Amino acid sequence: MYKKDSMNPCPDCKTNLEPWEVTCHNCDTVVSWEAVPIIVGASDHSKELQEAFENWLSGAKLDLSQGRYEQAAAACVEALKRLKGLANQEDKEVELRKMLAETLEHASKFSEAAEQYLLLSQAATSLELQETFTQKAHELKQFSVDLAFVAPQSNNFEPLLVEEKPLVPLYCGNCKRLLNEGEIYGFRKGVAATARCLCGFEGQPLSRHDAKHMHALQEAAQLHGRKAKLIEAASKEYAHGKQRTTAALLAIFLGVWGIHKFYLGERNACFVYILFSWTLIPWLIALFEAVNYLSMSPVTFNLMYNIDLVLKDIPPEPLAGPAHDEVFSMETTEDPEDFIDELSGVTSR
Repeated sequence: MYKKDSMNPCPDCKTNLEPWEVTCHNCDTVVSWEAVPIIVGASDHSKELQEAFENWLSGAKLDLSQGRYEQAAAACVEALKRLKGLANQEDKEVELRKMLAETLEHASKFSEAAEQYLLLSQAATSLELQETFTQKAHELKQFSVDLAFVAPQSNNFEPLLVEEKPLVPLYCGNCKRLLNEGEIYGFRKGVAATARCLCGFEGQPLSRHDAKHMHALQEAAQLHGRKAKLIEAASKEYAHGKQRTTAALLAIFLGVWGIHKFYLGERNACFVYILFSWTLIPWLIALFEAVNYLSMSPVTFNLMYNIDLVLKDIPPEPLAGPAHDEVFSMETTEDPEDFIDELSGVTSR
């Protein structure tokens, strides 16, 4: 128990405060935002600080799981302040600060998140982590500058451009309401020429050049970049992987027993072929599959049957773009194989 002369008084009502109190329990005055109160001459209070830290951390995780990002960020800050009063907690501080940075991203506070990543880079134990956190901080700072640049146009509604159609949030041309994805799915996919709003308006939607609009375009560019890397990796020949020609030959000569399915890792299908091997049906199906394997592009075949090798060839991407839960891409393609071939520049052979 602390003695009264070792406790800090509230600046307003002069009530003696415990060291972990953020607000005065008597008058609710905020007494700590930036640091743990320092009590001169007080006895060891690590147990109370540890308990307060765990309470704030639990609150932050609960808020984060329920999508209350600003509250979660505030709770992380309070947990960090209490953690600083405990000894030998460097690992926990790095983990908590990383959680704070990610939470600030979700809350679209990109400048504040960048500051946290800079602090993480200073505390990084390896050069690789230091570079990762530094680059992340740079990206977020640049993103916050870009958002500030488009802020004066945030209320402008403009006609929709063709390339924006499958990507950005769309608004009613009459009441300017944000249309939900169910209302505009047919329009995005190209099945319908117009979109219909609840207000009764039916026509071309509008786009709004705000932060959501810009983030959707940047997210689409990042996604296309990741797809391009995937296609580039899948275009390679994998000597130690499964081969189209081998699969086709097995289907022609041993397809009645499903040996080609076993070779491709589809063992359950192999057992079905064996079960019906006394008929000609498995062999006829296998002949059709042999033609299909040979007509596949290398990219399509590798993505279906050598995906583990393809993923190993793709460089890791620890730096995701700024998080945003309200915007997502509805970009669609008519046929997955056509899309793959178009990106890779590989024709079927």
